[in-house]
Amino acid sequence: MKIPKLENLNINLELVVIVMSLTLVLSGLSILSSQSIYSQTSEDAKSLNCKDNKDQSLYIRNVLVENNSDTVGPIIDDLPGFHYVKKFDSNGTLISAWGTKGTGPGQFLHAHGITVDSNANVYVSDAEKCNIQKFDSEGNFITMWGSKGTGEGQFIKPWGVAVDSNDNVYTSDQDNPEVQKFDNDGKFLTKWNSYSFDRLFVHLHDITTDSSDSVYVTDGRNNSRVAKFDNQGNFITQWGAFGSGNGRFIEDHGIATDKSGNVYVVDTRNVRIQKFNNEGEFVTKWGSLGCSDNQFLIPHDIALDSSGNVYVSDSGNVHFLAGDTCQSFEGKNWTSSIRKIYDSTLSGHKQVPPVETNVTGQISITVPRSESEIEYKINIIGTSNITSAYMHMGKDGENGKAVADLLKDSKKNKMENQTGVVIRGAVLDSELLGAMNGKSLHDLINAITDGQTYVSINTPTHPKGEIRGQVEVATKSLGE
Repeated sequence: MKIPKLENLNINLELVVIVMSLTLVLSGLSILSSQSIYSQTSEDAKSLNCKDNKDQSLYIRNVLVENNSDTVGPIIDDLPGFHYVKKFDSNGTLISAWGTKGTGPGQFLHAHGITVDSNANVYVSDAEKCNIQKFDSEGNFITMWGSKGTGEGQFIKPWGVAVDSNDNVYTSDQDNPEVQKFDNDGKFLTKWNSYSFDRLFVHLHDITTDSSDSVYVTDGRNNSRVAKFDNQGNFITQWGAFGSGNGRFIEDHGIATDKSGNVYVVDTRNVRIQKFNNEGEFVTKWGSLGCSDNQFLIPHDIALDSSGNVYVSDSGNVHFLAGDTCQSFEGKNWTSSIRKIYDSTLSGHKQVPPVETNVTGQISITVPRSESEIEYKINIIGTSNITSAYMHMGKDGENGKAVADLLKDSKKNKMENQTGVVIRGAVLDSELLGAMNGKSLHDLINAITDGQTYVSINTPTHPKGEIRGQVEVATKSLGE
């Protein structure tokens, strides 16, 4: 596999795009100072996530490794997938590979994040095994640490991994959104998951450090931001918002820094790379949807070498091209369907003190990419007589002011075969109430994302909105 140079970009960088074969997802990559390139791949459709409590051994069968002139690396068995690390030179020539499918040392179920320290040791996170493995530059196993859980040194889905100038190791956990810091032997040092004045992490993806040992994480999908900390987890700054303008993201994934402190972010659903200075000020961007050398389908991860060359993995082949050609997707703006999703369970138990009632409900909220409206659907069981429904600013148990009427001009229909009602509708800029009156819908969307809104339902027997629930970011998003 050769990596082509792109000559026509209006940036002072050489962008190198790695497009993998149909059976292969390049989940991450990392560059040594000698400019060897490491990547790891995994196909996890038939394996179990570490959140499951089933016996993973039923899904494991080791594969062989052949080393000859034609093949380097594991061979596919009856459970399709590649679960190994590959090492390339800076021209894209394969040097070596190691790993098999399994749960033991040197084996992987879903190898994802990868990084290299100052001694050329390689660290790989496994999102299925919930651990970090360390190898030397030739793939010899050194150590591993981690297990399923939320305690110190435990993970739910470890995604990104990075090292600082002292070879301390940092991890980002997607499903237990927090950063953990270890020494290079896996000894736990510290962790952090939020900061006092702003919203919690929701969907941590990648993590990187700069020459000053500052730590950057991408908090994609619903928060659509980059957050910067010192190496003890003290917040420094953040930037980004949901959207397609400069400095905005739709599912920001990979992140890397150069020796000047510039920050490069893979803006996956906008199909581009954005470059910022270390304070988050926008510098430039490049990339578009397509099959040419300077285009992507699903850009995923990013790394830089000591010469400033930029390497980007494109996993679009796997997700899109099963029976089609790349060209069949050129020019299609598939990001137009991306939505942010929120939900809430409604009940009297959310009151302070709790209210005993048989009336319960569920609300789901979606926000289109354009942020032109807030669409909602409310299912109420236990009564079909709803007198009002509002979204409020505040938390469960508080009496926040109403900011949106969810019953006005909505479509309401009774549920068949049971006592209940379904309420559907949309909120527009012009319909905002109270503290949001005169503000943009984007302000309310930010409040929802920050966990600063709840929904209340009134009935003749619950005239004070006793049926309520906090609106939270959903675990899945459309277009995922």
